[in-house]
Amino acid sequence: MAIIAEDFEDAGYAFPITGTWARSTVTPRAGSWCFKSGTIDHGATTDATITVPAGATTMRFWYRVSSESGFDFFRVLVGASTVLETSGTVAWTQSAEINVVGASQVTFRYTKDSSQVAGEDAAYIDDLSFTAPDPIRRNTFNGGTHGAAITTANSGSSGNPFDSVVASPQYSNLRAAGPSGLSVVNPTAGVDTHLDWIGVAQSGDVFCARLYMYVVGYPAGVQRVFVLLGSGNVFVSAVWLFPAGQIAVFVDYSSTQAIITTQVVPLGQWIRVELRYTINAGGSGTVELWQYFDADSTVETEYLSSATLTWPGGKPSAAEFHLQRDAGGYWHLDNPAVAGFKLGPAPYVRRGGETDTAQPVTGRKVRLIGQALEADLARPVTRRKVRFVGQAAETDTAQPVRVLKARLLGQAAEADAAYEILPKSGTPVRPAAELDLAQPISGRKVRLLGQAIETDLAQLIATQKVRLLGQAIEIDRAEPIRGRSTVRPAAETDLARPITGRKVRLIGQAAETGTARPINAQKARLLSPAPELDLVQPVIQRKVRVVGPAAEVDIARPVRAAGLGQVAEVDLALPITGLQYQPRPMKACPPRIAWSAVSPRTRWSAGSPRM
Repeated sequence: MAIIAEDFEDAGYAFPITGTWARSTVTPRAGSWCFKSGTIDHGATTDATITVPAGATTMRFWYRVSSESGFDFFRVLVGASTVLETSGTVAWTQSAEINVVGASQVTFRYTKDSSQVAGEDAAYIDDLSFTAPDPIRRNTFNGGTHGAAITTANSGSSGNPFDSVVASPQYSNLRAAGPSGLSVVNPTAGVDTHLDWIGVAQSGDVFCARLYMYVVGYPAGVQRVFVLLGSGNVFVSAVWLFPAGQIAVFVDYSSTQAIITTQVVPLGQWIRVELRYTINAGGSGTVELWQYFDADSTVETEYLSSATLTWPGGKPSAAEFHLQRDAGGYWHLDNPAVAGFKLGPAPYVRRGGETDTAQPVTGRKVRLIGQALEADLARPVTRRKVRFVGQAAETDTAQPVRVLKARLLGQAAEADAAYEILPKSGTPVRPAAELDLAQPISGRKVRLLGQAIETDLAQLIATQKVRLLGQAIEIDRAEPIRGRSTVRPAAETDLARPITGRKVRLIGQAAETGTARPINAQKARLLSPAPELDLVQPVIQRKVRVVGPAAEVDIARPVRAAGLGQVAEVDLALPITGLQYQPRPMKACPPRIAWSAVSPRTRWSAGSPRM
């Protein structure tokens, strides 16, 4: 079976379309174009009428609707029967496979009621395709032998055998578009040779032909490329190659020129030429021509259409593919075919050697046309519009996923590895569950995940301006803290912080330790004991005041060498300033000046430490 597809990317439709719908760039399903209903008033209707390709059995398409729900409708009719009806807002949706057997027309219709508008007030379709039997005739020349003459007998190894072969065209591997590296060429100048299919009349009014040409040199005179015959072998039309490199289509043999190309056929490369005749039983109709200088492309280099003309012989029934040659030039022929619908590129890939590897398909819509006949490779698909048909099954290879913006799903449990935390603002989060490996976290603004349990490693604390946290419960790993305020002491730890050797504040007696702390010989303030704590804070060494008497201390402060008063129950005395005496003459009278003890002029008092 073949798929006859229309993607609306160009104005050369794969089958005849009439009516008031038009191509549009408004939100196509894929590519750049789709097909949109015409603009109409209230109570009006706009139609697109499709001529069903001869022999087509089913149809599928994509559609989108934006209309007043329940009042303005998009409908699809096969003949006179409505097979689909919808309204309102409908996103791009692919239709079911619709049976079109026996139908000659399909109508896409948009109808409005008598008032009001909603949405875009339109209907859209895209990627319309029909399934039909394989082309009636086609041949790839792949079963021949280089240098051998092609005959009606051996041509059957490459496709549908020809019914007639005139003169002696030969298989050639010098130029080939087919996968086996073979084409056909006329080896003899001045001899007209051609390959014919007879009895190929179509059931409808459409007759299509396709051929690939490799022009080695322009002919010295006008040479035939293709001929159509009607009933009684009457000439219906002939296609000619001119010495200037133009292709022209004539009514009958050469009486009336219907169309002529403006794009000159390039030398030394494969091109594709497609023809579509639409001729009724009375002989009235048109011809269309497509040139593809990129032979396998779906976008034509040039498209031409004739006016309605009268074609002698009526509907075509035989096709001849010519290979003329003169002193000026000649061409190679490959992949000829005829059918009741436009055929498109030949359905295989050019051979680059004997291999069974299929060609990768690029990511935009592909139009599949028919089945590859006796070919090991599929034809490379051009990068414009790729249609994916069905789902790929039984494959174990997954597509790689990009690493950007990944979401973590669910919670990780049973994790033995904790997240690495840096000591800047962190917010606690629920514990990790069911995960053996933890994700590394960058070092700024990290959230803590639960509590770390059963670890014997303690975190080192910086030695400057440390804030002590409350008591750690069942955990030996403390979080480093920065800041100035002092918090409650940490308990149950055997590691004391090192204290620098300058200006130390004594904090009570150290319990359960045999090592005493050296005391600086200058002014020290004794504080109350620190309960159950072996970690002390370093004290800045400027201006230490002694507060109150020191009890049970054996170290006395140095005293100046002047007279001292008595110190009660203290081993540390404050220095006392001596009295000043001035000698005077002695008189016999009671002494006016006597020695007495006075209070010290300098006295230490308790105050807040300067930090």
